[in-house]
Amino acid sequence: MAYDVGTDYNALEGLQAFQHYYSGRILLGFTPPPEAWGHHSYSRQDVTALLQTAIAKGAAGAMLFSLRKGVGPGAFNPFVNAIAAVTERPPK
Repeated sequence: MAYDVGTDYNALEGLQAFQHYYSGRILLGFTPPPEAWGHHSYSRQDVTALLQTAIAKGAAGAMLFSLRKGVGPGAFNPFVNAIAAVTERPPK
């Protein structure tokens, strides 16, 4: 979870540390502001840039907490499209 950890946390260093000990698929976790604690917030641009770099470094993708956090009924949070744009692959 790249959220709720504070402003000094570096998600790419965290990814590298997990990859050192674990050879399975690793997802980065994102949540839109406000985050529960940690005093850190990702923007949509942050999510896109971080996820692109993480995937280039071997991350499997991202998980989102929560799909409708911070939006009105029937709407999806703004990170849905950012994550989809980075992780979508054209059909084979």
